Amino acid sequence: MDKFVKNVLESFTSLPKEDGTDKIMSADAAIRNFIKPGMAIHIGITNSIPYGLSYELIRQFYKTKPGFDIITLGAINHIIVMMHLGMVKKVITTYAGDPYPSPTPNIVVQNLYLNKQVDIENWSILAFTLRLMAGALGVGFLPVNSIMDSTMETENAGSFKRIPMPFEPSKEIGALKAVNPDISLYHAFVADKSGHAIFTPPYAEEFYGAYASRNGVILSAEHIVDEDVIRKYSHLSKLPSYLVKAVVPMEFGSHPSGMAESGFSEFDGYSEDYDFILGFREAAKSLDTLDTWIHDWITGVQDHDGYLHKLGSQKQLYLKGKAKPLSWADEIKDVQDTISPSDQPSKNELMTAMASVVLEEKIRDKSYRAVLAGIGNSNIAAWLSAVKLKQEKVDVELIAEVGFYGYYPRPGNPFIFNFANIPTCKMLTSAFDALGLMVGGYSNKTIGIIGAGQVDRFGNINSTRVGDGIFLVGSGGGNDVTAGAQETIVVCPLNQMRFVDRVSYITGPGKKVSTLVTDMGVFEKDEKNEFVFTRYPQKPGMDIDAHVRAVKEKTGWNVGIASNLKPVAYPSQETLVTMRLFDPKKAFL
Repeated sequence: MDKFVKNVLESFTSLPKEDGTDKIMSADAAIRNFIKPGMAIHIGITNSIPYGLSYELIRQFYKTKPGFDIITLGAINHIIVMMHLGMVKKVITTYAGDPYPSPTPNIVVQNLYLNKQVDIENWSILAFTLRLMAGALGVGFLPVNSIMDSTMETENAGSFKRIPMPFEPSKEIGALKAVNPDISLYHAFVADKSGHAIFTPPYAEEFYGAYASRNGVILSAEHIVDEDVIRKYSHLSKLPSYLVKAVVPMEFGSHPSGMAESGFSEFDGYSEDYDFILGFREAAKSLDTLDTWIHDWITGVQDHDGYLHKLGSQKQLYLKGKAKPLSWADEIKDVQDTISPSDQPSKNELMTAMASVVLEEKIRDKSYRAVLAGIGNSNIAAWLSAVKLKQEKVDVELIAEVGFYGYYPRPGNPFIFNFANIPTCKMLTSAFDALGLMVGGYSNKTIGIIGAGQVDRFGNINSTRVGDGIFLVGSGGGNDVTAGAQETIVVCPLNQMRFVDRVSYITGPGKKVSTLVTDMGVFEKDEKNEFVFTRYPQKPGMDIDAHVRAVKEKTGWNVGIASNLKPVAYPSQETLVTMRLFDPKKAFL
């Protein structure tokens, strides 16, 4: 063999450890170099949230009015801080409020919205994702079945229209206008110096925002690695380096969100810091305490290293340990002795148990193969049903909107996106797959079960706004479920503020909402497509006539009562114990 040929061949025997441009820089340099006032900034939410970069953005623009448009799947803690500090002109989102333990209105958001100091543009999760996808594909728009017949259709008329189906012009489809941010922020598990990045699933909104951004991505990463690690996990590599402007080393850069390992074994992940999240929620109840919190954790801290020093090494070790697959088994030991099988069920426990019975009946009768549950009592009801049905060898799987599929719920924490549930999943995917294909797609055999702020006699749900001034939280995946699932059950306590004649804002249209489950019984639709009271909880010694009168008093319309009222079986001890193990601190129960 020619010596020259031999030398060339030998050069291929080992791959280069580094062959791209070194883009490593500090967080403050990255923000300073690539973000300018007036930009539309997309803050990407995948398995992780770029909290560290968001906090640095706040430090850099503190006490200025940069007039940002923020594009994000969920306007939660870090976005609420930006809004409070007057940094944000507009938020394009699916949700704005406190995320844990349940979706709850945030007083800061409500006040800013009421006083017209910030514009909140509301979308569903699938619609939000598809708008970024359209921007990434460069096609201008994409079709969607969600949004139609909701108030979001009319209030977003500049970005949503009904059009004839191109190949079936007698039918209509929704068309979403593409969105192209100026720049995106993402946080990865690991990246190399040039910006190839590994993200672990589930992927929530995926990476369309990165491809859609005019000026690329500022990327933070837990660890900087050689390219041989990227190649080893190329199936988890989701971001090409040509999109990346800066790579910022940032351990715990997703805190107080977490970082699930999900098949990546080189480094430890860490769990969400629920105590920290609840601390912010409490601080945000008062402007004074919120300003103190912002100073203590963001503006009064020089940089991310200072933030980690304040957080402390013990908390970091604890969060790493909590991310281990069986950590829930140790934690439940601390509360298992408080679980009583004999206590009478609370109103919320009774509602949740009835919802699980109704859900089981529908799964059996109609052979549904999947359940997408919303956060709260609805997901505990779904968990109860799934556990029971699986024990009976009924083939049904649980779905959570960010991309959990086929998971088996773990005791101790009722939060639907609890990291302890991730190792039990049969598939870890994205919101597009969960809501677009499994719930809303051609082959779906899915039933939805969700909560609501309000519901009316036609089944229209409202989780977005009451009147013109009171902001709730937004759609999340609620609109996608009511539009896409075969049918939807709504779980909601019965009172006149929640059960109204007509909702003032339709977050999810009620056409396929078949059943309402309350703490006082079940409502189902009559031949006029209006809800009537059909079932009551089979309490020992119940005065059914008095119960019906109370139902009428608490319902905000002249509700009909079925002539053949039927009971729902009272929860067994096993049911009560199971749901109490799911929610031992009674966040929902």
